[in-house]
Order: sequence, then C-alpha cells, then structure tokens
Amino acid sequence: MDHRFESNEWATLSVEARIRRCRLMAAEAVAFAQTDHTSMRQRYLELAKQWTDLADDMERSLGQR
Repeated sequence: MDHRFESNEWATLSVEARIRRCRLMAAEAVAFAQTDHTSMRQRYLELAKQWTDLADDMERSLGQR
C-alpha cells in the first residue's frame, strides 16, 4: 500500500474505495502502534480511531442515500 494521502487522487475514488482506504490506513496505524514503544504510540492509536471514524461516517452516509 502506498502510504500517502493526496486529495486529487481521493476525489477520483468511489465512496466504497474511500472507506476501504480509511480502514487500511487505520489498520496500518494500529499495527505501527503495536510495535512503537515511545510516547507516540497513543498518537498512532488516535490516528487509527480517526480513520475508522471517517470510514464509519462515510458508511452511514451511504445508508442515507
């Protein structure tokens, strides 16, 4: 997986693809947090939660269509 976020690319993705990308980014952040033993570990977990929350919000918006 290419670990970057580019708004131009994001705009070309379907909502479903965006949701998958968010979940992948969340999983990567969790995996990194599990191996990080510094004070940054909690920040990676927070980042994972934010990616998950974004995916959840997008899924809810799909259900409202």
